[in-house]
Amino acid sequence: MFHKILKVIVPLSLLLLQACSDNSDISSTEQENTNAGTTESSKTYFTDEGYEIGQCQPVFYGLKIFVPEENAFYICANNNRWIKVRVNDDYEEPASSSSTWVEEFPVDSVHIIIDTLPYSSSSAVCDLYWNSDYDDYIYAYPNDKANNDSASHRLADGGVFLNILQGGSYSVRFQKGSDTIAPELSLYHYSTYTTTIQAQDSIDYWYFPINAENLKSSDFYKTRLHNKDCSFYKEPTKGFLFEGSGKYSSHFNINLIVIGKYMGTSDKASETTLAETIKARMNEALNNGGVFVDKITVLHAHEHELHGQMFPEDSAYVLPYGRVFANYSLLEKWNGHENALNLMLGYYIDRPNILGFAPRFGGHLDASIPNYSYVVLGTHNRVTGKPTAQSSNDIAETAVHEAGHFLGLRHTSSSKNDMEGDLDKSNVEDGLEDTPYCAKVNTSENIDNCPDRRNIIFPYSSDKTERTYSGEQVEQIRKNLTLMVH
Repeated sequence: MFHKILKVIVPLSLLLLQACSDNSDISSTEQENTNAGTTESSKTYFTDEGYEIGQCQPVFYGLKIFVPEENAFYICANNNRWIKVRVNDDYEEPASSSSTWVEEFPVDSVHIIIDTLPYSSSSAVCDLYWNSDYDDYIYAYPNDKANNDSASHRLADGGVFLNILQGGSYSVRFQKGSDTIAPELSLYHYSTYTTTIQAQDSIDYWYFPINAENLKSSDFYKTRLHNKDCSFYKEPTKGFLFEGSGKYSSHFNINLIVIGKYMGTSDKASETTLAETIKARMNEALNNGGVFVDKITVLHAHEHELHGQMFPEDSAYVLPYGRVFANYSLLEKWNGHENALNLMLGYYIDRPNILGFAPRFGGHLDASIPNYSYVVLGTHNRVTGKPTAQSSNDIAETAVHEAGHFLGLRHTSSSKNDMEGDLDKSNVEDGLEDTPYCAKVNTSENIDNCPDRRNIIFPYSSDKTERTYSGEQVEQIRKNLTLMVH
């Protein structure tokens, strides 16, 4: 039996450009600098305003810089001086010694004047990075109960990025080691020290409550676990768990955004009929946990007030796979239709056998913060040759699966791609007790007898899918919805 693949896009690793020296490593992020001043000839003026050195501040912190003619470079602050470092052009390998150079400036300068470079690059950033043994990032999402051994291991020295939304109440915990002295947890928003949290004793765990009301924005915050003297916490950090809950409703709305010409379904369902089928199927799947879709609205991309001309209504729109190559983010914000889960519906996805994709924990239903806040679906599926139309029920089934990912659910049994995306082979399943795990998923054995084969979030589609999420899956969705502005 042929199994069509349902995949979830995990957050893409940020580009790594280790450039600064003095026994510290720097990696890049995509945070835009907001402190840039005016431009004059080949010089650009920047201030160090707003970048505070807090308790246990790592040696380096930095700013993202944009300069005239698309030149770019790093600025790193190292204790009492500023260092300027050129970036290599390919953005893939660390800058070699032959492509770096340094100039010093007083760190207390109000304005820093930097010459632009004669090398073309789009942008660069100097950001926190504490341990040269690690050249990638680990992300943690609230209420994820998978093993997350890599996050546990790197919590202290390598750092973990916590996805935190403003307004929520969060906590980080891990098992105690032999040390009875409580460590401290510092958070950094990109390169800026944010806060230090004192550990609370919770029997077998160290527990760190995080009040997101006090944070500057909804974003990823990097951890640093240390002792009171600022030295790294050396005890093992096993059993990492990151949890959160918020104040928002467990009810939500959906926008079905039709991109290009609507190509129909095998059962000849209209756009409105398809939308109502998706809504009904979602509410059926959620009916045992107090989560509910209140309304679904059909929107047409060609009518978007800013970007409609990019999506002509008389042309079928083939959906690029992955967010990097698409214009989906242009359609996230619709006046009068904010605060909803956006389902982008096109002809078919340009990778064989992919029925839909979404981020795991999309994070935002608030369209004022475009940030991969959507699910992508096709009316057709293409294996080889001409695409084949799907039924409205099949499309709704895919929508339920992908919306589950958007709202925080992992596949019940992880595929190899899932584990590679996590950078963690311990995450073989979702960590929920009422969703069994099947080791056959990553073998050549028949998966039809897997105990979780019929679960909505099993990684491959089935003709006999259960009608509802499991109880623990719905509870995880409910808690995550309360964190999302809507």
